[in-house]
Amino acid sequence: MLIMQHLWEFSLFLIILIGPIPLCLSLAFGNQNENNNYSFAHFLLVLLTTWTIVQVSTGLILGSCDRLNISAIILAEILIFAIASSLIYYKKISNLSSLNWQIPQLKQPLNKGEWLIIISVALVGLLLFGNLATKPTTNYDSLWFHLPVIARWYQTGSLTLLDAAGNWIFEQEQARVYPYNWHVLSALCLIPFREDFLTAFPLLIAWVLEGISVYLLSIKFGATRIHGMAASSLVLTVPMMLNQVNTIHPDLPLAAIFTVALYWGLSYYKSRDLSELSLFFASTGMLAGIKIIGLVYAASLLGGLAILEIKRFAVNQKSTQAQFRILHLIKPVLLCGIACFLLLGGFWYTRNLLHINHPVGDTKEILFPLQPVTIPSPVQPLPSPIKPPIPSIQKPPVAPLFKIWQSTLAAQFNPSNIDHWKTLGLQIIIRLQVPFMAFVFQVLAAPLALTTGKTKIINENTIILTVLLACTGILYLITPYTSGTAGESIGKISPLLGFNLRYGFPFLSVLGIAAAATATLLKTRNPVVVTLVLVSSIFGILSNTIFDIIRNASFTGDSIVWGSLLIDNFKSHPLKAIQTIWKILAPYWSDILIPSRFYLVPMTLAWILFKINPGLGWLNNLFSTRRKVSYIVIVCVCIGLIVIGNWREQRDVARTKLYRGIYEYIDKNTVPDEKIGFFLSYRSYLFYGKNLNRQVLYVPFRADRLSAWIDNLRYNRVRIVGFGPMNSTNAGTRKALSKLTSAEGPLEPVFGKDFKTKSVLYRLKN
Repeated sequence: MLIMQHLWEFSLFLIILIGPIPLCLSLAFGNQNENNNYSFAHFLLVLLTTWTIVQVSTGLILGSCDRLNISAIILAEILIFAIASSLIYYKKISNLSSLNWQIPQLKQPLNKGEWLIIISVALVGLLLFGNLATKPTTNYDSLWFHLPVIARWYQTGSLTLLDAAGNWIFEQEQARVYPYNWHVLSALCLIPFREDFLTAFPLLIAWVLEGISVYLLSIKFGATRIHGMAASSLVLTVPMMLNQVNTIHPDLPLAAIFTVALYWGLSYYKSRDLSELSLFFASTGMLAGIKIIGLVYAASLLGGLAILEIKRFAVNQKSTQAQFRILHLIKPVLLCGIACFLLLGGFWYTRNLLHINHPVGDTKEILFPLQPVTIPSPVQPLPSPIKPPIPSIQKPPVAPLFKIWQSTLAAQFNPSNIDHWKTLGLQIIIRLQVPFMAFVFQVLAAPLALTTGKTKIINENTIILTVLLACTGILYLITPYTSGTAGESIGKISPLLGFNLRYGFPFLSVLGIAAAATATLLKTRNPVVVTLVLVSSIFGILSNTIFDIIRNASFTGDSIVWGSLLIDNFKSHPLKAIQTIWKILAPYWSDILIPSRFYLVPMTLAWILFKINPGLGWLNNLFSTRRKVSYIVIVCVCIGLIVIGNWREQRDVARTKLYRGIYEYIDKNTVPDEKIGFFLSYRSYLFYGKNLNRQVLYVPFRADRLSAWIDNLRYNRVRIVGFGPMNSTNAGTRKALSKLTSAEGPLEPVFGKDFKTKSVLYRLKN
């Protein structure tokens, strides 16, 4: 890659990154004057929350106007920067003494244990950043429908889910009505580079938001600073959570924004600051627009705050009557929060409703069938002289909504079935590991505080935390597909539930907060806490690397065993499962140890430094002034310019290795904007090419009308079709594919051979 091109694209990315900063600072410094319990972590959370809200809102507005392109984005970011900077300047010269423009300082210096936790989390964050920048994702859902959505937005500049022929861009029916708020951030990170280099960067932002909000909520519920830091670090280093950063899954952002909105709601309840109420409304709207289940979480938060406000009003009517004035509530900052709530929370549902009732595009031009047709077998079975046995129970077809309910863990889990406990327990232990077990043991020890502590622990905070634990736990159990099944039958769970443990991240976050509060009550010793954090971090890094290697081996076809099934094999064949894991990992031991060394060496040096020089004054004053912060930011940007260029080259090498050179073939043998059809593939994103400039059309396979299907391809000028890998196909489909791809058939292979395990490309013969 040309160095000037890289510098130009990185500069565009920095403009997008920096654009909302003045607006974020204005709100953060304004909130600082209204809140007596302001802290540096609170300051950071205001900045990051405002940044995500502004960026997603900007993307939604531009996408609605069909202007989601680099020129419009840069112009919008410059306008936001200029307007916010002007407002800050006006406030400073008009009312200089009323605003405190200093970054909040620590009330107490950090001790060695706290610094070790901070350094540990920072190193894990750097590892995640390097991982998402250098390694393309092989995640199933990301390649199936998450990334194709972003690629199509990039091509059209609009928030469309339709291809050039007017059909849906993927065959995942439910994804057609999903909300995509967090995907907008991924699109903003993709567009400057014109490839998926930092598309997963918003997941790292969500990871940081999750950590800060869990820490602040722990403090809010009575934890000491070190116990709050430990809880935050343990939540962030859960292997399952680390493994979600290099994907486009919305589950980590959902948990992060849930904890953020929860914090702003509780913070407003105590401080009565309207800017925090505004952030609560905007965050709740964001939550509803990230995932459909987010509607339930958002409604729960709104209902919870409403109950607290009603209780406050009932207890102290006189003091609240003066505050409960319409004119007091009608302020610009609150109106902006309500507007963001409506935009972020209602955009996708309103749009999807309109598109379902009034589909976009001219239906006369849609020549490909919208839905695949059930393929009958071309071979008619011979009549049998023996009548088949009649089933004893004829099951009626399951209603769609009831089928969704049957896919939940609450519906499928049988407490009396030992095998269910083994399946669930193994997945939890291996995927959640040290943090989850530490949280559970700590929370279960909470009753000891009743006998050992003199402080009253049954108070408002305890009740709120108990209700939160119960509600998030129940919401996880009733979330669709938590059982790992699609709900076809009752009483069954699948090892896939381990992969779907990510749906329980909100519960895990609240469990960590409860553990921090309990650890404070029980006075869990600081050395134990710090040791637990360090052990969890190293195990999390190792596990994340191993999970990636196993998933990549399954992706490339080097292994036919997927992670959750491999874990489930420990139930009955533990030795065989260990042998399989060893066989998969054997060629990659050096790669497994690299991240661990990157973590252990700096941590060891930090521990030695703290032993030699116990005085930490220089560290505590590191962020004391804006000038120091500016210098640190400039140094980080310069380092980033050097490092990120190298990371892009590493990503190109890794992409070729994992994707088996399909991008290189597409770039060399097709032209930009060429149409590539696909069918029977959950990796359609690969057909867009590295620079995402190929038109990918979904062409549902019609084995019953092959001639018409081929004619349709020619009529729409589709010369290349891609398909595979295939999970399972019926006999009719296999026979039709064999006919198409035979020497006498209309398709000739141009890339790949085994469409059962890999994605392949075929060209239409003349």
